[in-house]
Amino acid sequence: MTENKTTHKKRNIKPALLITLGIFLTGALGLSAYLYSQLDKVSSFQINKSPKSLGISSALMAKVDSLDEPPINIALFGLDKRPADKYGNSDAIMIVSISNATNKLKLSSIMRDTYVKIDSVGHDKLNAAYRIGGPQLALKTLNQNFGLNIKDFVSVDFNGMANVIDALEGVTIDVKHNEVRWVNAYLDENNRDSRVKPPYVLKPGLQKLNGRQAVAYTRIRQVGDDYERTHRQRTVLSALLNKLKSTGVSQYPNIVSQALPYVETSIPKPQLLSMGARVYMNNNMRRIEERRFPSHTESHGKIINGVWYLVPDLKSTSKSLYNFIFEGTRPE
Repeated sequence: MTENKTTHKKRNIKPALLITLGIFLTGALGLSAYLYSQLDKVSSFQINKSPKSLGISSALMAKVDSLDEPPINIALFGLDKRPADKYGNSDAIMIVSISNATNKLKLSSIMRDTYVKIDSVGHDKLNAAYRIGGPQLALKTLNQNFGLNIKDFVSVDFNGMANVIDALEGVTIDVKHNEVRWVNAYLDENNRDSRVKPPYVLKPGLQKLNGRQAVAYTRIRQVGDDYERTHRQRTVLSALLNKLKSTGVSQYPNIVSQALPYVETSIPKPQLLSMGARVYMNNNMRRIEERRFPSHTESHGKIINGVWYLVPDLKSTSKSLYNFIFEGTRPE
């Protein structure tokens, strides 16, 4: 359930959420009928959406209900799921907020090693909640610790990420000099069962990465800290979304077909399509505002029983997170 600091640094972070955003936020690009039929490929996961079961406080519900068109908040989980796992760790945790009132789309990254209380379990890293109790417990843990009102989720197994990027013919990324060796190291790790050499990155600088290279880039943990790793994920995400916007409509069936089998969600198909259409039709929403939580000033690293955790100031972090998500939304 826990891991020491050394193991923590070596863990592979899988940027599976990129598939989710790439498809989830572009669900109705002039192909509604086709997409609706393709959504049958998405695995539907039923959860208990009562406020009590999701850990949403009555005080927060009253506060949100007083807002004029509060944003829709959805948890995005990128899963490191092995064959023997029922759920897997949520190694990437984000909250996407879609607001009609502000015409904004916001993305909140939540650090996976954040020390939180997990209902009926005790304190552990945030990413353990999904492995222990699936999306139901993961949502409840987010809501209870950070004072949120999330009722739905989208989770994705990382394995389809490379295929989606390849379907878009790659993404352009500025690879730093000290990142090149680690991209290639992760390519080798993923390629250990093959006799064919992987497509190595040969030099630093701005260049097009294929799917395998881009996935390897987002897994780097040895350059910078964990905050920098999440920045790489967001860099690839932005490149992917920009590529989606510039890709011809004729390519969407291929992209959708490759990505959706890796998606699991509690959101009904009609709602998925309507949210996708809302984002696509609003040019402002196609520019993502993003922030990570907890911040450096609202957290600190600490060894507890031999395990490294990111210990947050939950009161301060919850306030910062609420202000970011609900900023500009006023009471009726």
